[in-house]
Order: sequence, then C-alpha cells, then structure tokens
Amino acid sequence: MCIEQIMNHLNATTFSAIAAIGSCCAAWLNFKLAYQKERRNQASKIAAWISGIAKDESDDVVVTIANNSDLPMYDVFVIGYMSQQEIEDVPEYKAVLYKDLIPPNSEGETRLYRMKNLGNDIGGKHMVVALFFRDSNGKCWLRDHTGIFKEHDKYLIFLEKKGVFGPYSQYVAREYESPIVMRRRKSSFDNEP
Repeated sequence: MCIEQIMNHLNATTFSAIAAIGSCCAAWLNFKLAYQKERRNQASKIAAWISGIAKDESDDVVVTIANNSDLPMYDVFVIGYMSQQEIEDVPEYKAVLYKDLIPPNSEGETRLYRMKNLGNDIGGKHMVVALFFRDSNGKCWLRDHTGIFKEHDKYLIFLEKKGVFGPYSQYVAREYESPIVMRRRKSSFDNEP
C-alpha cells in the first residue's frame, strides 16, 4: 500500500468514527428530552384554583382540584397566599389543605374543598393557591397560581420552613358539599370510545 491509500483509509475510518459518535450523542439527547417530557406530562395535568366562597355561615373559600392525568398524585398540599407574591417568598403559610391522594380523573370530574379564606388586601391583592405534590414516579413538583410548574425536590422540608408540620391530618381537606358536580365538557379533541 502506498502512503496515499493509507491516508485515504485513515480519513474514511476517522470520518466513520466521528459520525458514529455524533449519532450516539444525538440518540442520547433525544432519549433525554423524551424522558423529561414524559416526566413533566403527568405533572402538567394537575391544577387547583379558587372557585368561590362557601355558601354557608363560614367564610371559607372553595378550592377546585383537578387531576386530568391517568395516574394518581400523592402528598398534595394546596397553599393559599396573597397574589402579587411568589409562593416561595411567603414567610409563613397560613392557609393549607392536604390530601394524601388525588385519584386519576379520566372522566374530567373535579373535586371541591374548603379552605381558610385569607381575604383581600390593599392594592388589589387577593387570595390565590399553589400546589405542591408528588407524581406517580416519585418526582416532586410545585405549580403556582399562574400555572407555571417546576420540579421541587424535598418540598416537605421546604414546607416545614414555612410552618407546615406533620402530622398532616391537621390539614386534611374537607370536601365542599355542593349539589353541583363539576365536569369538564368533552371537546372535539377528546377520543370517543
């Protein structure tokens, strides 16, 4: 073999090796992105919001919790706080409800719960809610009142720093008994059996 043939063979081999490494890197990146999307998929399907004021002698607000995923959510904390604040900047959480499990809800039914009303404040501040929860993969999440969610590992330790201590039975959510069962309307995007 002449030197020119050896150089051509080495260039072809080098190019093939670089292409193989590039393909492996691209495959790993695609796998990682798909895995992250799947992890976020379940968490993106749970939400809570204030539906109104209880129609009785109490001053409680009625909070709606919806889990539109096919899997349950665990250790769900709904935290009430005043708008115009970031949930993580509130010094102490004074309105808290807890559910050890929010079942999957493929039918679109939502659940109503009572929560202490923090009222309104000067400057248009009003009560809003955020969620801390653990998905079926064991990943912990925070979803604020604007709908933005992010991973929040060790949120039980974080909640202790905000005055939420176990046993959590003291925060167990009381269902709001209403003659109306709220159901999501089926849309043209829903799969019909």
